[in-house]
Amino acid sequence: MTLFVHETHHVAGKAEDEFEAAYRDEWLPKLAENGDARLLWYCHHAHGSGPAYHVVTITAVRDGQAWERLARRIQDGNLAAWAARVDRLRHGLSAKVLVPVAWSRLQEIDLDSVPTEPGSHELSIFMEDTGWPHHNDIDAYAELAGT
Repeated sequence: MTLFVHETHHVAGKAEDEFEAAYRDEWLPKLAENGDARLLWYCHHAHGSGPAYHVVTITAVRDGQAWERLARRIQDGNLAAWAARVDRLRHGLSAKVLVPVAWSRLQEIDLDSVPTEPGSHELSIFMEDTGWPHHNDIDAYAELAGT
């Protein structure tokens, strides 16, 4: 099952361009060194739409074992120096690992079809909406969100 690592980065304003370059020019191709993971989205929060200098990244990971291998690469493997440098470019990070809900059209990702080199494209606008189930009733929440 594909896992989705959702990270919200609180980037230091003066380091915004350097932070983006680190993801575009280093993280993106380094993930491709094995077939475990791919960067799917790098999204700036538009100024005025919420907190300034927040970036959301979503990385698809093939499965739980691949997530563990990626975590170890970041902890003390070939991504450790990159991670330490990127940490100095941000004030904080919050992350969560997600699985798709049953009604999502995005159940699996063909990781081999995801680009592994930087490219240009038209700017896009996405709305990220997070909701929380009332009284911890996830089934009722998923039904409502799915309709």
